[in-house]
Amino acid sequence: MRFIDSDGHVLEHPDGMLRYAPRGYEDRIWHIETDAKGREWAIMDDLRMPANGLALAGTAGMSEDDRARAQRGELRYTEVRPAAYNAKARLEDMSADGIDQSVVYPTMLLGIQSHRDVDFAGAQCRAYNDWVSDHVGEGDGRLFAAAVLPQQDVDRAAAEIRRVAGLPGMVAVFIRPNPTAEWRQFNDPVYDPIWRAASDTGLPIGLHPFLAADLPGACIGMRFNRLGTSAAPLPEEGGADVNIDNIYFTQALSNPFDMMSSMAFLLAGGVCERFPDLKLIFLEANGGWLVPWLERLDHHAEIFSWDVPWLKERPSAYFRRQCWISFDADESTLAFTANSPLCGADRIIWASDYPHPDAKYPGVTAELAEAIEGLTKQQQTLIAGENAVVLEDGDPYVVANACSGCGATYFERRNACARCFGASFERRRMASTGTVRSYTIVYRAAPEVHVPFVSAIVELDGGGVLKANIRDVEPVPEAIRLGMPVVLTTFVAGTDDDGTEAVAFGYSPARTAREAGPEGVASGARAPVAQEQGNDG
Repeated sequence: MRFIDSDGHVLEHPDGMLRYAPRGYEDRIWHIETDAKGREWAIMDDLRMPANGLALAGTAGMSEDDRARAQRGELRYTEVRPAAYNAKARLEDMSADGIDQSVVYPTMLLGIQSHRDVDFAGAQCRAYNDWVSDHVGEGDGRLFAAAVLPQQDVDRAAAEIRRVAGLPGMVAVFIRPNPTAEWRQFNDPVYDPIWRAASDTGLPIGLHPFLAADLPGACIGMRFNRLGTSAAPLPEEGGADVNIDNIYFTQALSNPFDMMSSMAFLLAGGVCERFPDLKLIFLEANGGWLVPWLERLDHHAEIFSWDVPWLKERPSAYFRRQCWISFDADESTLAFTANSPLCGADRIIWASDYPHPDAKYPGVTAELAEAIEGLTKQQQTLIAGENAVVLEDGDPYVVANACSGCGATYFERRNACARCFGASFERRRMASTGTVRSYTIVYRAAPEVHVPFVSAIVELDGGGVLKANIRDVEPVPEAIRLGMPVVLTTFVAGTDDDGTEAVAFGYSPARTAREAGPEGVASGARAPVAQEQGNDG
């Protein structure tokens, strides 16, 4: 049974995003600066705040003394657990806790959706998405990412969905469960470009809350951000207030309320009816409330049907068809929800929240195993990891036979492993990204009519080698190089007489998706690759 963490987090690197900044934003993209006195400052656009206050977000697994220092604002941002923003260190922590793969969401950019400068928000999201794509690319096929969207600009957010769909390692997009268009709820057609883009690309939308009164929702509506400072003036109308006065009440009350509200408008408001291919994930709000909430939505849809005339199914049916919910590993209601016909084990994923301070490290997989031990083997397998694989399947991938003993991979069937002579094999999903190890430009002599093409040996990230054609590149030596990063793609190779399409696979330059779009990328946004030449055919 493999364990896939569907909602971990990454701390934004102190200066890693700067080289991905679109032109004109090089000094404004999120980063950490150190002043002459050695104090660290978090910088984003015109925001400048002490970075020590943010270090608590990266303290999972650290000593009680370090966590106490973080709570007092004494721990430096650069002193957090290395795995918080170092991919190789994170793999070590994942292996130590038995986690096979992880999907990471942002931390400092969880609140970018309330930034008033929509041009900057778009640039910041683009820089983060390009950075995190490369970050998870260092994860040997075990790390994936959810893209951040400038949710306050619906059309810009939809365009970013379509762009990041081609970035390596992107398996979802993230939005807040809060209205961003003048208090209009998610059933309003104003948000349709977002739902349409996600449906067209196959990327699931992960709804993830944030504990600030910067967008319409429970926190600002009930003034949870002012529990201990109620005498302080409230921001002007439409202003963002990121004051976090009491984490306990903000997290305990706002997260589930905002998630329940957004779920109601998405299910009962007609969004899933209009977009049947839309995939929705509800994150970091626990899951024990789901069954009674779906019961209530179904009941009210029947009793007050005149208010929801667009519904052709019960709200719970839309959930079963298009949605997943995340549980914390230690929730006692997990098994109950898995056995409910309103949800089922095939609609449950789990989250570590690592490296945030509430994460259980080490020990999260042990907690999960205990929480699901009363379920059937099939239910356990689905919850532990297979449901997450289904969510990742929007992107093509290849499967290899992996030796159960030493891990060696083979694309052909074998009776024994050539490395350790073991006879037990298991199917393993391979990375969809890699690099060109060698290539040949294939020509045909006249008079045969043939378009030249590039055939290459691709070394997959995380291991494995495949021979395939390189697409979306000119078949000339100047357009391809050794070490070029590529991503797996599929294409229609032909059509049978009965109209059946024959689908083949190849690889495209990974830069293609990153370079698309109107903003451009600052010089140096990609690490240099040696300009070696291959063998022309």
